[in-house]
Amino acid sequence: MVSACSYGATGVLGKLAYDEDLSVTGLLAGRFALAAVILWAIVAALGPTVRPTRRGTLAGVGLGLVVYAAQTGSFFWALTRLDAALAVLLVYVAPVLVAVGAVTFGRERLTRPQLVALPVALAGTALVATGGGIGAVDGLGVLLALGCAVAFAAYMLLSHAVVGHVHPVALSATVCTGCAISFTTAAAIGGDLPIGTSGRGWLLIVALAIMSTVVAITALAAGTARVGPSSATILSTFEPLVATILAVALLDERLASLQVLGGVLVVGSAVIVGINWGRRSATPPPASPL
Repeated sequence: MVSACSYGATGVLGKLAYDEDLSVTGLLAGRFALAAVILWAIVAALGPTVRPTRRGTLAGVGLGLVVYAAQTGSFFWALTRLDAALAVLLVYVAPVLVAVGAVTFGRERLTRPQLVALPVALAGTALVATGGGIGAVDGLGVLLALGCAVAFAAYMLLSHAVVGHVHPVALSATVCTGCAISFTTAAAIGGDLPIGTSGRGWLLIVALAIMSTVVAITALAAGTARVGPSSATILSTFEPLVATILAVALLDERLASLQVLGGVLVVGSAVIVGINWGRRSATPPPASPL
């Protein structure tokens, strides 16, 4: 639950950071640079059994540099055009896309829960995107949010295939390092490094790095060790609920009744896939679509 709440705050923190005139690349450069430093310190503290191999390190950094950077960049650019609640609900079709991708590439066999979850997720996504009443629905923003979901599915499939068995905290440290390189380079080229941002802006960067990255990742790993992957996966579906509640409370966003129904369908499809996945997997997913 701690992990779900931490990830769920990501969209609201991003929106508040934009109010401090932080750019997408500047905000994410600060977030991932700080998170990478903290996560590597945790890896060092946990001992040599947690440290990734050279191959694992290079693969993780590569994933962060390209795939995870595309994922999180798409989400935060979507936040510049959409309300936070809408963006999060659209992104949360990602677990279903992961399941579809696993079947498509021969990783898993198609199951009855997946056959149920896919049309439910598609129907829910359509309602969320077209239900109205949550600000102006921007077509490019919707595409960016859905692009985030697709990129997350690619990240999940590639991370299991390329990285292998790496401790989730160590994997996250390497991925955050790749993201830090990617966004710091982009921010430097664009003149958007967050060096001169306000004190409140830095507080929001620190909150994203610590709460929505470090705490979320370590809590997910620790929680899964205690309650098992199936329960952890189901509990992670509280993320969009937390995100929506925070958006309504702090940003004065509002959901139309059709979008609420769509959100329920999207989260319900994730629960269906999560139950099925958790029964067959011994480890949790290493990250969240948020």
